[in-house]
Amino acid sequence: MKLGREYTALWHWGKIGLSALVLITSIVTRTGSMYAILTLFTMVIMLAGGYKRTFTIVLDKGTLVLTGVNLIFRTVVSYNVQDIWMELIYSGSTGKATDAMLNVFEGKKCVRQVHVKEGYTEEAFKNLITAFYVMKTSSAA
Repeated sequence: MKLGREYTALWHWGKIGLSALVLITSIVTRTGSMYAILTLFTMVIMLAGGYKRTFTIVLDKGTLVLTGVNLIFRTVVSYNVQDIWMELIYSGSTGKATDAMLNVFEGKKCVRQVHVKEGYTEEAFKNLITAFYVMKTSSAA
């Protein structure tokens, strides 16, 4: 089972390069309001390109693989399904689908949180958890 979309290094580094170009241009030109607008735009682009995001969640052959970006670096983390467990929680205890979060635990420690706002749905998380526990019980036997 696969959730999410592929990580595209060209798009990610393109956003970072564009924001750096705009920042350099705004510093060089320094034309009053244009400088403020370009600086604000650059900060927004840099923040959008630099936060921690999970692009792909793959559950296959007894492993859970999470591919994402931490700041500007691509990260791939894999876990054996027998060593972890998953839980769906709602931030703020609202119970709304827009506040759903998938937590991946290794022992008692939460090793990864994936929020619905990262491009997923509550229903997709529920299906992933169901498939995960089916795979975990079938491979344990």
